[in-house]
Amino acid sequence: MPHIRPFRAWRYDDLACGEAAGNFSPLFDVVSPDQLEELYQSPCNSIHLSVPQTDDSALQKLQEWKSRGILRQDPLPGIYVYYQEFSLFGEDKKYVRKGFISLVRMQQPGQNSGTEIIQHEGTLSASVAERTRLLEKTLLNTAPTHGLYEDPEFELEKIMDLYMEHPVYQYIDYQGVINKMAVIQDRRDILRFQSSLACKKVYLADGHHRLGSSIALRDKWLTEGKSLPEDSFVHYHMMYLTNLCGDDLRILPIHRLFFLKDGTRNPNPILARLREYFEVEDITFDRTPIYNAVQSHHHAFGMVMGSLQFLLKLRADVDPVALNDLPLPSVIKELDYTILHYFVFDKCLGLSYEVQHASDAIKYLKDYGLAVKQAVTWPDRIAFITPGTQMDQMLRVCETGQLMPQKSTYFYPKVVCGMAFASIDDNENNSPFDFGFGVTSSTTTTS
Repeated sequence: MPHIRPFRAWRYDDLACGEAAGNFSPLFDVVSPDQLEELYQSPCNSIHLSVPQTDDSALQKLQEWKSRGILRQDPLPGIYVYYQEFSLFGEDKKYVRKGFISLVRMQQPGQNSGTEIIQHEGTLSASVAERTRLLEKTLLNTAPTHGLYEDPEFELEKIMDLYMEHPVYQYIDYQGVINKMAVIQDRRDILRFQSSLACKKVYLADGHHRLGSSIALRDKWLTEGKSLPEDSFVHYHMMYLTNLCGDDLRILPIHRLFFLKDGTRNPNPILARLREYFEVEDITFDRTPIYNAVQSHHHAFGMVMGSLQFLLKLRADVDPVALNDLPLPSVIKELDYTILHYFVFDKCLGLSYEVQHASDAIKYLKDYGLAVKQAVTWPDRIAFITPGTQMDQMLRVCETGQLMPQKSTYFYPKVVCGMAFASIDDNENNSPFDFGFGVTSSTTTTS
């Protein structure tokens, strides 16, 4: 049962650091090396907390910013309405993804209290451990993960629209997306949000490693025998919650770059193996971009090898469920990413499916142009252009309790870091107003 909780966010003070929006940054898993180096030059940028050069430097920055008033904690607990206005390449339509940031209680194993946050992708243990060490050092959620709830009546949007008439931030980010944030601190309205989500599932769209770090730290402290009261903020995780019934949720494809072991590519033996499972069509000289060709076929992928481009279409006599001997449910075996990783990477290129999640032979790229460029430029690389995952596919996988191949979803746009920070330090969150939100029991709407 989801249980959301308002919190006293730490936010930038414009008078102390200049315009707050100038200190927002991309998430740790999408920031490029060039962006990282540039942002490090900005002394108050949120990148120093989310992707620090060392964990100790993050804690030092955080303490300094608090003492200097660069970051100030809101005096009242609230939830933070967050809208993202964007468009997609090649489309005229303007989208507005509407949601809100709050704390969400994490469910403990074997207990019914807290939120069952349904995940759909696996995580890398090293990345979770890295984020856990940083969280334990700073006790700060630097950016919300992205969760989905279902509200076909759009009741919460009606409330959020009213508050968004007076945003506290309006910022165009590195994606060209307009980010707006407003604050709700009215107890009656917050209770309406809590009541609305009381019996709903939450599906994790983005941020599996960050959620994993919150769970890992809580479990570590419980194992060590630390006393954590039921209302401790360590049981909670900062999340951006949006309505999956809206038309503003977009999952973009994540393309694959495959590195050959011998360092050079010979198309002929690779194509011969691929023809055991795929119809292989040479589209090198077609006028239709390979990305568009992939989108117009079922179970199809683009393959770029140097100056050559091919369209791979799963053969009609190849059953992706029957011929896949992995212990996976049919709904996962039918996914395009599973077909690519199993029939292409495993069966044709010799990289076992079981070790792919930790292999450096596969690189994941969201930029279609960059994937093609690398495959054209470097003789040891093959680019595979993918069609992406549909929302209904992701939800069906979630219901099985199984996990998709790594990097199967790229929800666009990404949230930005720095608009609101959430402390899990109980000493910082004592508030005479907090008890009014019923943090350890379900709440109902009051008037």
